[in-house]
Amino acid sequence: MRTQKRRFLLTALILGLLIPFTLRSVSASGDVSEGNGSEQVQGAFVTAGPYGANLWAGPGPGFWTLGTLHSNETIPVRGISADHQFWQVNTRIGPAWVAAKDVSATNAGGVPVVNPGIIGSITAGIVQVHNGAGIGATVIAQMSGGQQFFVLATRPDGNWLYIRYRFGRGWIARSVTNLAGQPGSTAGAPAVDGPRVVIGAGALNLRSGPGFGFTPLGVLDGGSIWQIIGKNRAGNWLQIRTNKGDGWVNVFYVRTIDYFGSVPVTEDQANNAPTTAPTFLVLTGKVNVRSGPNIAFPSLGGVTAGTRLAILGQSKDRGWWLVKTEFGNGWVNKLLGQAYGSNVTKVPVTE
Repeated sequence: MRTQKRRFLLTALILGLLIPFTLRSVSASGDVSEGNGSEQVQGAFVTAGPYGANLWAGPGPGFWTLGTLHSNETIPVRGISADHQFWQVNTRIGPAWVAAKDVSATNAGGVPVVNPGIIGSITAGIVQVHNGAGIGATVIAQMSGGQQFFVLATRPDGNWLYIRYRFGRGWIARSVTNLAGQPGSTAGAPAVDGPRVVIGAGALNLRSGPGFGFTPLGVLDGGSIWQIIGKNRAGNWLQIRTNKGDGWVNVFYVRTIDYFGSVPVTEDQANNAPTTAPTFLVLTGKVNVRSGPNIAFPSLGGVTAGTRLAILGQSKDRGWWLVKTEFGNGWVNKLLGQAYGSNVTKVPVTE
């Protein structure tokens, strides 16, 4: 009898130590943040039903699963989706979403609505994910109809989306998607309404005109947000309003919010600024430089995304640039990158 009492007391002591530790480990997961501003609401919980519940990456069944809740498992609540169909919860792996129909809520009536940013779903049967914004970019994955994703950025013309999906990040065509929601804000950013840019590089030069040859006006910090007030005709440079004055940034180094090309063309304001010779910026994964202006010509070599090449001429059909490379002069398809410089329209036809 004494032995049984000792075992009982020892078991109670162990449980008394473990239960508080378990509760602390769950609540500590609230330190993980996705930057949406929501915090764990004190005393708000959801409990999984007898069959458990899936934990989703976003507020929809088309997102990928991060794990599961066990039968009758209880977990803290951070917020709720705008349609009240999904709870955002704290887990040991960070924030996740659980369908309201799969759980019961406790003290969760006052939790905030969480804005996940722009989310989208695939409307076509099979969609290719590229490593660059264009059909010539390398295909890195496929998505099927109904799958959902987060929109991180858009091309200035609105035709391509930079997304976060189950297997990472990539580009998909806007025409095969359905979008919903509004982009989230960046912590500490100034209150800016309307179309704006988020500086994507660690630091980026603000220039006096739409080109790399224009005078730098100052350096903008990575992550800072500024209002878009104009663009050049090609759409590859944006004029923005900053604390250093109005200036221009290249779209390759920023992401946009609430911008789909609907700002005036203002590049004529910089007509008197100094310019450089026209150049071609490669935007896809790898581009062949060919011996002639057609894919039937052999490749002289390849250049990768981010490479900038001097433009020497263009083909008679205006579809190819003659460029200067480290392995000689050759031809690149205009659709696989972006031309820069105020003299691009005056590049001569080269036979």
